[in-house]
Amino acid sequence: MKAMSLHEIKDLLLNRYSKKSCDILAHEANTYASVCVDLVSLVTGPDPLLAQRSAWSVGILGDINPNLLKPYCAELIATLSRPHHDAVARNFVRVWQTMDLPDAYLGEIFEICYNYLANPHTAIAIRAFSATVCGKICAKYPELKSEILEMLPIWKENAPPGIRVRIRQLEKELH
Repeated sequence: MKAMSLHEIKDLLLNRYSKKSCDILAHEANTYASVCVDLVSLVTGPDPLLAQRSAWSVGILGDINPNLLKPYCAELIATLSRPHHDAVARNFVRVWQTMDLPDAYLGEIFEICYNYLANPHTAIAIRAFSATVCGKICAKYPELKSEILEMLPIWKENAPPGIRVRIRQLEKELH
């Protein structure tokens, strides 16, 4: 069997988009490096619909093999610095929860996740995943704990239940 072409990937995302098609793409990306490259180029590319739809496959790929996305950290970070669909941020941060994060990007990833967690207008899932990523980075760099700990009571105030649960978990981890 051969790898899917970029044309076939786009067709799947635009004309046959479903959970099953995203699973297929994620497994293809896990098997073929060229499909992984194409998938990352779509999720980080200029087409908002393709970025949104390919983000789900990236999230599934992160469940299968999160470290496969390590070489693309710079592109993922750059994508989050421009306007993007919530699905893109949600799936990137979701992958970062389980990825062995490269040291070179920990500062930028921490800042991105800290800002998501601090923003009450950010989607709940993105904030919850960001809490986990911040905790993971704090475990490696304990000097960041105080920065998080002083903000937790503020973030918890008026937060929806999903965020309060993650903040409580983060509090336990940091103490």
